[in-house]
Amino acid sequence: MTALIFIFSVIGVGILLVGMNFQAIYNNVTYTIPLKNAKFDVNDGHYDYLPLGHVSGMNSMERFDLLPNGDVLITFGSNSENYRPPSGRLPEFSHTQTFKTNDTFVPVCSGTILQEPYPPGIQAIKYLGPMEIDGETQLVFWHESATLQQEIPCSYPEIIQSSLNLWELREQGVPTGYGHGCKNHYCLQP
Repeated sequence: MTALIFIFSVIGVGILLVGMNFQAIYNNVTYTIPLKNAKFDVNDGHYDYLPLGHVSGMNSMERFDLLPNGDVLITFGSNSENYRPPSGRLPEFSHTQTFKTNDTFVPVCSGTILQEPYPPGIQAIKYLGPMEIDGETQLVFWHESATLQQEIPCSYPEIIQSSLNLWELREQGVPTGYGHGCKNHYCLQP
């Protein structure tokens, strides 16, 4: 009887491992490979300065909490109050993930052709860390758009998790803050 239980346990663990490997392969083929091949516009990009706490309308990012080591804990969700990606409302979802300085990820995508001539695309974000602006702590991000060479499903949180650190986005200029000559939180200072 003990040997039978052991055999079924081994079989169960084997099935679980095969299922986990299938999910990893699926995510690699479905997300990682197409995302790695994204085409970025070298002249595109800007800094985003976002306050701590609740920020409605910034892609799928709903809340930012600065951790003592400078990492940021981001809560993602449907964020449907003010933000509508080109492909329509974001689906209902909730996801929380920690990002370190210089981590890159995709908070929103339009993974299918919306209508000609618009190809599938993504918004890529690079977390640059906190910055004091006019006495207030702001989180600084570099933000770029890219087109995809093939369609992908925009499933959340899979797109966020599968896109972590796929690129080395290179910000242009120096982040000076919107309080220093910029009219709003979207600003690129050469």
